[in-house]
Amino acid sequence: MRQPAFRALNPVGKIPVLVCLDGQSIFETLAITAHLLEVFPTLAPPVGSAARAQRWQYLAMLATCIYLAYHRQNRTEYYGPETAYDAVRSLAVDEQM
Repeated sequence: MRQPAFRALNPVGKIPVLVCLDGQSIFETLAITAHLLEVFPTLAPPVGSAARAQRWQYLAMLATCIYLAYHRQNRTEYYGPETAYDAVRSLAVDEQM
């Protein structure tokens, strides 16, 4: 992910990244999801329905809350010194409940 070829696809250097048939790259989970729902509208409930609004609500929660807690739990080294790993992981697990 730190290689120049990958950074050309995603300058942030993180996954996921979607490379479209036209060569465009899209990164960030919500942006990829929005793009896929525009290209393949049958993947989601109809526009304007309560079910579609609920789907977006849960996708947003996953991307902005659950995923971040999961990342802290499993990639703890990004969030503090080794002496704090147990506390960071414990708080992350609590957030996912």
